[in-house]
Parts: sequence; structure tokens; C-alpha cells
Amino acid sequence: MKCFIYRNLNRKGVVYSMKALEGPHKGRVVAYAPSIFVENAKLVVSESGRQRCLKEKRRNVHAGVVGDVREAYNKIDRLPNTIVSVSLEQFQNLVGFVYDFSMNVTYNPYKYSSFVNIDNQGRARSVHDAEWIIFQERDVKVSKFIKEEHYLHADLV
Repeated sequence: MKCFIYRNLNRKGVVYSMKALEGPHKGRVVAYAPSIFVENAKLVVSESGRQRCLKEKRRNVHAGVVGDVREAYNKIDRLPNTIVSVSLEQFQNLVGFVYDFSMNVTYNPYKYSSFVNIDNQGRARSVHDAEWIIFQERDVKVSKFIKEEHYLHADLV
């Protein structure tokens, strides 16, 4: 199911919300989970939302990932049977396989205008598309085979 996935700012702990972008539940949050596997992902940032965040100095939902949710571990359904749930063992097997072929991404509206990967020299490379993304608690990993990349200055704000 194609969803917009974003970090939920109101739930305790690290939890991601999945809002349906198609089907009968389009526009509604269908589930929450701390661990999600997404394919054909686009990392998106609303510039107007980012500017509002900078102006108000307050967090708001203006960035996330659009993609096909394949699996989620430890999910909480808002609408039953919309997202495939897997066991911890299944999710760890998947994560163990793909973590070797991945890199971390992060987003901070006060530093960058897009999601970025920080390399070993401390340079930030913007990331806009990925074959797959894994959300696991605080880690957000993307496939190394990203389609678009370029280096940014750390003082982009």
C-alpha cells in the first residue's frame, strides 16, 4: 500500500505514522509502527512547512517518505488489515540482510532543506529517492543505490 510515512510527534517513544495515499482509506492514518520496510521511496520535504517550523521554532509534520509499505513490525492498526505485520524474527532477518547494503539518513530543518546522508568526512549529501528504506526505531536506513545525490553545505539554513 502506498503511504506517506512520518515520525509521529505526539506518541511516546519513536513511532512512525502511515497515512494511506490510495485506496478506500486515502488520506487517513492506517497504522503506527516503530519498524517499517518501504520500497520505491521518495523522501519529501514541504518547503512551506519547513519555513513555518523555522519561523515558529516549533516542530510540525512537513517531511517524510512516500513509498510502498511492504512490512511493519509491532504495528498498531487504526484500520485493520491494511498493512502486513511480521514477527520480530522475520523483520530482523530482513534488516540483517539489507543493513549491509544501506546508509543512514537524517533530516533536521534547522540545518538542511532535505533528507541527508552524512559521510565519513562530515559532508552532507542530499537524498531524494531510494529503492528501499528501513525505519527501525531511531535508525532510518536507505539503499545505497539512490537515484539522485549531491553534496550540501552544513550551514544551509
